[in-house]
Amino acid sequence: MPWNGDARLSAMERIDRRTLAPLLVVQQVIEALEVPSLVQKWGEPARRCSNLDSLIQHARDYEELARETGGAVTLTGLILYFEKLASDKMDVRYPPLGHDAVTLTTYHSAKGLEWPVVILSGLDSDRDAEMWSPVVTGGNPGEGDPLEGRALRAWTWPFGFTDGEFPKMVTGSGLEDDALASPEGQERTQRAQQESLRLLYVGCTRAKTKLVFVHRPDRYEWLKRLDLVDSVLDCSQGAGEHTLDGVDTTFVVRPLNADMIASCRLPTATSERWLAPPKGSTITPSEPRFHQPSRLSASAARAAFRIQELTGSPHFPTGAKEDQYSAIGDAVHAYFAALPSLRALTSVQKEAVAERCLAAYSVTGLLTPAVIVSAGERFCAWVESQYPGACWLTETPVTVRRLAGGQWKGTLDLLLQLTDGDLVIIDHKSAPLRREHCAAKAASYSGQLSAYQEMIRSADQSIRSTWIHFPLAGVVAEFLQPGEPSK
Repeated sequence: MPWNGDARLSAMERIDRRTLAPLLVVQQVIEALEVPSLVQKWGEPARRCSNLDSLIQHARDYEELARETGGAVTLTGLILYFEKLASDKMDVRYPPLGHDAVTLTTYHSAKGLEWPVVILSGLDSDRDAEMWSPVVTGGNPGEGDPLEGRALRAWTWPFGFTDGEFPKMVTGSGLEDDALASPEGQERTQRAQQESLRLLYVGCTRAKTKLVFVHRPDRYEWLKRLDLVDSVLDCSQGAGEHTLDGVDTTFVVRPLNADMIASCRLPTATSERWLAPPKGSTITPSEPRFHQPSRLSASAARAAFRIQELTGSPHFPTGAKEDQYSAIGDAVHAYFAALPSLRALTSVQKEAVAERCLAAYSVTGLLTPAVIVSAGERFCAWVESQYPGACWLTETPVTVRRLAGGQWKGTLDLLLQLTDGDLVIIDHKSAPLRREHCAAKAASYSGQLSAYQEMIRSADQSIRSTWIHFPLAGVVAEFLQPGEPSK
């Protein structure tokens, strides 16, 4: 081979490609070949460095996609991913940043990486233990059977999350306090505190030459977990550079203020294609990578719905204001998401759950718990009569490739897996609605339902039927594609 014995490539031989993640391999290859220094000599360093940044970002996207889809993360898979991006013309170049760009990352993602200067933020973070994600407890993996005594615990938060870019749990029911006070909560709190210290250690050891702690005066609860922090880093000495006893370095106290923001802002560039276009030519804007079915409008193709009214009377909260409809819908939706877990409860217990759902969304009194429970019972009866023996899969996240480009990313309210393996899609529209308006409202969701069908069929699953359910109105609407008979 032409590069055998080439000293310029010898550093690559020391990269552990068998155990390192593909993203780390890409980063270490770039460093081993000293590419950032070389591009300074080749001309257009900013553009060339942006290519390196984009290469790393695409590798990070590959690992994230593999985790979401449950696939293996391998170096071979990364290469195939790069080839697929090129063939689909999705190998976009991200905004030019340069090799000396600032890297914004989480403490978890920083493991195994180093930078000359590291700035730690979020030091006032002192959150409660996370009780609503799966955790493995018990056992002693070091002795005998590694699974003996081990248990997997998963508690599901029933009251939903707020809207927005950073959703939070809807609180107010008191359930979160009860969970933390339980023996499991106390154990999880202790484990979370230990993990918090380990994570802080990771952040502090990422710096090669300078480590910066950023926090407001007396607002650094996370950092205070280190017993000696105030005695070693005595900020009461005021602004300036100070010595550290017994340590061959110094620490600097520097106050910041809001007046400094304007001088630090830089204009943000939009994404570009990997290769620069010829002068005078135009490029088409990059398409978004992720597409959410819930944001789609009615489909262009004319779709039909078969409307079916369930037993029992509809209910419309006449005392509610229009701006409260969304919160009422969220409360009803939270109850229906928990339906499979409520079947063995008594009516009184079910009403207690419904009451907590209403309280969580601050709509107590606008709707009685009995109305929600009754709507749930008639829906369960309809499912059992229509699809007997079906397995309920609630709040199912799905991420698959979109036929028109990009990726579908959404959550299906309810999937029914039938005894023959077919699937039934049911989407709850829980906001208050009168029965006579359900047919027109259902038509406005045809685009969303078509997207759900594409997502399921992309996973090689067969769909028996697709429905919209209006719980308070007591109506189900079957989605029929043009020319499709009702099943």
